[in-house]
Amino acid sequence: RRQKIGRGLRLCVNQNGERVFDPQINTLSVMANESFAEFAENLQNEIESETGIKFGIIEKHAFAAISYTDDSGELKNLGFDDSEKLWGYLFEEELIYNSGKIKQELKQKIVDDTFEVPLEFKHVEKEIKQVIQRSINKLPIRNHSDEIVARINKRVYLGPEFENLWNRIKYRTTYSIAMDIEKLIENCVKAIKKMPMIPKIRMIQESARIDIQQAGVSGELVGTKVLDQIEIKHPLPDILRYLQDETKLTRRTLVKILLEAGRLEDFKNNPQKFMEATSDIIKQNMKLMIVDGIKYERIGTLEFFRQELFEMTELKGYLSSNAVKVEKSVYDHLVLDSDIEKEFARMLEFDDDVKVYTKLPPKFQIETPIGNYNPDWAVLVDKDGIEKLYFVIETKGSTDAGQLRLFEDYKNKCGRKHFAALETGVVYDVKKDYSEWKVGI
Repeated sequence: RRQKIGRGLRLCVNQNGERVFDPQINTLSVMANESFAEFAENLQNEIESETGIKFGIIEKHAFAAISYTDDSGELKNLGFDDSEKLWGYLFEEELIYNSGKIKQELKQKIVDDTFEVPLEFKHVEKEIKQVIQRSINKLPIRNHSDEIVARINKRVYLGPEFENLWNRIKYRTTYSIAMDIEKLIENCVKAIKKMPMIPKIRMIQESARIDIQQAGVSGELVGTKVLDQIEIKHPLPDILRYLQDETKLTRRTLVKILLEAGRLEDFKNNPQKFMEATSDIIKQNMKLMIVDGIKYERIGTLEFFRQELFEMTELKGYLSSNAVKVEKSVYDHLVLDSDIEKEFARMLEFDDDVKVYTKLPPKFQIETPIGNYNPDWAVLVDKDGIEKLYFVIETKGSTDAGQLRLFEDYKNKCGRKHFAALETGVVYDVKKDYSEWKVGI
């Protein structure tokens, strides 16, 4: 991408051999096989990795080119020495790191317009702020005073209730899979028949103006044009080889799916899109059948997650956004992903029936055929004097599998079978809110 632009940056020459500086004439058109947004983002990544230029960083010479008129009316530049002095001021005030990377505090001051320059640079204050603003590249704004690091709550962590809870959920499992190939073929054929028609290939031409600044690569889309349909005149790709590589199914199975689906005309229209769509359908149905046919078994009593996982995990959060102070959990603060989780934690704290609970550490992973899974909550409840363990895997706004992402629904099914295989009395569930969970106890 950088080479494409570099080759086009030479100014045009007219019939007299003179360079033409008119921006209306010096327009570079780049033929890219990706959208403008992807092109701009990847261009910035290439510039950083190949040239060493870093966006979002203030260099020591960043302010040197700032110009001003002195008392005698002479136009001058700030120069490197004063620029380095300004850089040192930002560093001493702990507004940038030693590398020049901008800290959150400086970003906040610029946004709030509370940043003050040293008195000797008041005459170029506006220009200094503009340089800093150009160097800021989408830094998230957070209040540093709200930052917390979660600590182990030893009263809970070393207590008998949590030990009892952990001993019920800590064991590892292994799984095996049985798949009905004929049923898989039937399901795939139905899905491929119903997929939207794949039209012939069209070429979309996008025109954009790209602006490369210290803060990063940005631009403006100025035009889009859809060209005529393109006829495929070269040999078609080997669809069976492609689908075999993607799905690991036999050629016989794939041939049966393609012939019974009756959509090979679409393959001629747009081979790549058809292969990708067909592959996605087959893999999605394979995942569904794999989960339905999966069986978990506990690996004895010596394979388990160690309690020290909690000590190895450092949790940082912000009280104003994603962290809450708690007393019944393993940590003194919880760092949560959503408002639903915040409300769930609040109700756990106030519920007298709840003895202890925890958000499980990221390394507590259940193995599944579609990727490892990290459950949410483990809760120990004492209701009516009888101890019960409830494992809430997700706190979703909806428990309708049609509204959940299919990928999450698969993992929930695997989680349910994993904990059932432990045979320790763990109840596994997915609930939309606290009251729905508590009523079911």
